[in-house]
Amino acid sequence: MTRTEKAIQIEKNFNSMMAALECLLDTQANSINSLIVSGKGGVGKTYNVDQRLQKADDNFEIDYKKISGKVTTMGLYEALYRSRHAASVLLLDDVDIFSDETNIDLLKAVLDTSEKRVVSYATSGKYLEQQGIPKQFEFRGKVIFLTNKNLSQIAKGKSSLAPHIDALITRSIFVDLQLFTNEEVMIHIENIMNKTNILENNGVNKNGCKAILNWMLNNEEKLRSPSLRMPVLIAGLYNKFPYDWESMADNMFLEKI
Repeated sequence: MTRTEKAIQIEKNFNSMMAALECLLDTQANSINSLIVSGKGGVGKTYNVDQRLQKADDNFEIDYKKISGKVTTMGLYEALYRSRHAASVLLLDDVDIFSDETNIDLLKAVLDTSEKRVVSYATSGKYLEQQGIPKQFEFRGKVIFLTNKNLSQIAKGKSSLAPHIDALITRSIFVDLQLFTNEEVMIHIENIMNKTNILENNGVNKNGCKAILNWMLNNEEKLRSPSLRMPVLIAGLYNKFPYDWESMADNMFLEKI
């Protein structure tokens, strides 16, 4: 696949993510209970999804809740309970569910396409009882799971996680953004920066934006974890050191050999 073809495909992937989100938000499309999106962090998946969900919440179309990062099984179960109603949408933003099989089982239950989704969690602790949360309930909400892990690759592998990941994927609309390598991420960044000056709010004009993009493209293979955050960080150097920013960026953003 040529670079141009990859650019077209990556843009299609993002469009598919947003189209799938619209389907999930459509109250008539009741068969779509969940969406899973896989792609490297810092490429805009959380920003775009969160913006759309926040707008729907502001318009009283949904009851939107979001959790990020590390979560315990108890915390996940409670979050699911709080989002159990039909108008609820829960966004799990790069939540680490893979370290505990119980977490995965909870997600399997809520991501299912069955007409009735029942979630249960048997625990000897008294926290749930104290919070008035039953050990079993019907879940009628919708879940969006965004992850930085390459789920397609894991599902095809031979690790103990593979069958669990496959089970999650087959229960949901799954969008692989195909953004994991430096080349893929830079194609995406180039797509965006060629269409709009994302650094305008950072005091960088179009020529400066182009200069920063060209530096990133010229150093594509050596960039340390490129993302949409990187040009914003480089913009700080560009503004402060207009004659030396490139050499400074070389030292700060490139892998040391």
